[in-house]
This record gives sequence, C-alpha cells and structure tokens, in this order.
Amino acid sequence: MAGVSGAAVAGAALGPALHALARRLTGLRPRPAGPWLIWPCLLGALCLGAPLAVRGVGPTAALQAVVLCGLAVGALADAMAGIIPDAVNLALLALGVLAAPLLPSADWLTALIDGCVAAGLLAGLALAFARLAHRPGLGWGDVKLLGALGACLGLANALATLFLAAATALLWAGVVAAWRGWPSGRRLAFGPYLALWGGVALLVDPHHRPWLNLLLGAA
Repeated sequence: MAGVSGAAVAGAALGPALHALARRLTGLRPRPAGPWLIWPCLLGALCLGAPLAVRGVGPTAALQAVVLCGLAVGALADAMAGIIPDAVNLALLALGVLAAPLLPSADWLTALIDGCVAAGLLAGLALAFARLAHRPGLGWGDVKLLGALGACLGLANALATLFLAAATALLWAGVVAAWRGWPSGRRLAFGPYLALWGGVALLVDPHHRPWLNLLLGAA
C-alpha cells in the first residue's frame, strides 16, 4: 500500500508536466498555475498508481504506467486543442510493438499487424461516414491512436475499446445536448474516450483475453 501511495504522489507531481507537454505538442501557450491543476494531478496519480495497485512492482506495471502517461498526454491534447499529436501515437505504437511480451499483445509482429488492422478498420469507417454525411467525422489522430492501442492491447481488445469509447461518447453527447443543447459545428473530442477505455483495457487484461467479455459477464 505504501508503494502505491508513493507512486500516486509521484504521479500527482508528474501530472502538471503531462499537461504542459500536451500543450507544448499542440502549440498552445503554457497556462498559469491555478486550482485547475487538481485535474492533471489526479490524472498523473492514476497513471502511476493504478498499474502498481493492479500488477504490483515489476516491469509490466512500469511499462503500463508509461503507456498510461502517453494516453493521458494524447487525451489532454485532444481535449484542449482537438488534435492528438503524431509523436504521442508513434511513441505508443513503438511501445506496443517493442514491448509486446509485457502487454496484452502476443509478439512484436502480431502487435504490428493488430495495430495496422485496427487503424485500417477505423479509417474505413471514418471515410465511409465522411462520404455519406458530406462532412468529416473522426480525425486521423483518432485513427492513429486506435492503431497504437491495437499494438498495445491486441485487435480484439482494441475493437472492444472502440465500441465502449463510442458508446460513452454518444451517451455524454446526448446528456449535454439534452441539458443545454449542442452548439452547431461543435466537435466532440473522441481521443479522451479512446484513452479512457484503452487504459482500462490495459489494466484489466494482461493475458490476451478480450476483456469486453469480462465486463459483460460472459467469461
């Protein structure tokens, strides 16, 4: 417990740096310190504390913490600027491929193939939507992020992540629209939802099992 608490404290100190990195990668100016820092601090505490609480001390927990920090930077960047930096997606893809034995993917080649297939499927959906709706739907940063998650989690888990992220995003958009209306032209950042469920998948499933079955009680 002391180790988890220490990791959470270290993560809380790291949180503002993750926020600053997200702003830097998206070209935003640094934001003056204020009460808002509580949110990056909590996010950082989760990124470092959760893997240690779930896995215990070891290389798997350390690698998962790094992946979660990358997901946090991507989510923050998308929420603030509407883009997920290529540097974040490439770093996550590289981690998924190079460290496949410690993540829910099988080996580096399988991880690479799963990442490419996941990104290709979402790219196809995005292009089909844009063609039918005559307007863009998902950004290419979301496509690349799902590809990186495919490398880290395996194809089945990445698709489960996509399903739950889409359901959560639609639910949140519906709540906001019912509460105060949805402004015309407003874009819903999808990256934070992918990052959220991708992080859950990373922690829940270390052994290549499609974790959607766990959530639905089918396994």
